[in-house]
Amino acid sequence: MLLLRVFYFFIVIGFVTACGKGESVNPSQEQDTLFISLPAKDSLIVINPEQGLEVARLKLGKLPHNIRQSSDGRKIYVALVGSQAIAEIDVDTKTLIRTLLTAAVPMVDENGLVIDGHISQNAEAHATCFDCHNGKAEAARPAIVGTRPFGIALTNDNQIAVANSLDATVNFIDLESGVIARTLEVDASGDAHEPTELAIMGDKLYVTVRPTLPSYSASELRVYDLKTYELLHKAEVGPAVSDLQVDSVNNVLYVSNFESNTVEKFSSDLQLLKSLTVGNGPFGVDIDGENIRVANYYNNSISNYLDAEHNFTRDLIMDGQSFSNPTHMTRSSDEERIFLISGGTKGFLLTLNKNNMAITNSKEIDELPFDILNIRK
Repeated sequence: MLLLRVFYFFIVIGFVTACGKGESVNPSQEQDTLFISLPAKDSLIVINPEQGLEVARLKLGKLPHNIRQSSDGRKIYVALVGSQAIAEIDVDTKTLIRTLLTAAVPMVDENGLVIDGHISQNAEAHATCFDCHNGKAEAARPAIVGTRPFGIALTNDNQIAVANSLDATVNFIDLESGVIARTLEVDASGDAHEPTELAIMGDKLYVTVRPTLPSYSASELRVYDLKTYELLHKAEVGPAVSDLQVDSVNNVLYVSNFESNTVEKFSSDLQLLKSLTVGNGPFGVDIDGENIRVANYYNNSISNYLDAEHNFTRDLIMDGQSFSNPTHMTRSSDEERIFLISGGTKGFLLTLNKNNMAITNSKEIDELPFDILNIRK
């Protein structure tokens, strides 16, 4: 059942009273604003963690997952996995600015037959499939459509790269014009054929490529030249590679492998530097200098890895209550706390002490939350 739930996250896929004590904040410090994606609600919520308040809720499209911030911090982008689009959000006003298609809308189906609804509704003029495929009684079927955009990364030339898992492409969308400027075709290698996570470091694009889930076959990590699209290096990872994080200061990157219970550290040219055996079902990874934190989805814990003295795993339990299926995390502006998503059918936002990983606060949110991003101001 747990594997199927993760499969939902990867493929098709009312904030309530807080439990625990609130935490005081120095007014002179930066303030935290948390953006959390809710795939099961087609929404993004914005949380003030200090006050325990939901300050905004935006209906974006089907299956919102990964969230990324623009380089100037003024906007965030959300991958709408089930609507073949990304959403652009204004950070200050917490409003939806626009949606952008991540691939062209097809006018014919896989059998070469004309899709009448796309013709009659002028589908090519829409900026998201959610306009028509939104799950309402009168809406077009199915509700979840498109190329399953998942990984997103901002380039240095005002473009956003989007991994379309089902058609094995990475499209680069020009953020001024809103149109697709270029396309990288991602070739299959063995069973690995779906591009998922993306990251950019310098003039290189890093892409994870995995088989269709569920699968225990190997995935790949690849690096492409951003200007020429040349495939420079590749390395076997997985099975079921999940997260990809870059450490641009030290010029290294990390992947978590969901089914082998490992986190691997690679050089920029994909030489394996270290492999850590972690908890069961490693998902989101937080890189904090030499410190590595891992959310263990299957065994409901978080692990900390630094050296022999500071390596430990802590179960997600507070006052006798257990919290299940951690997905992603982010750090507070004061660098003293971790905000962690508990992504079960009853979802929670957890606040943890950064030093010992003890839960200090829990706030119930909607079911099956996925990603979290902290905007510090």
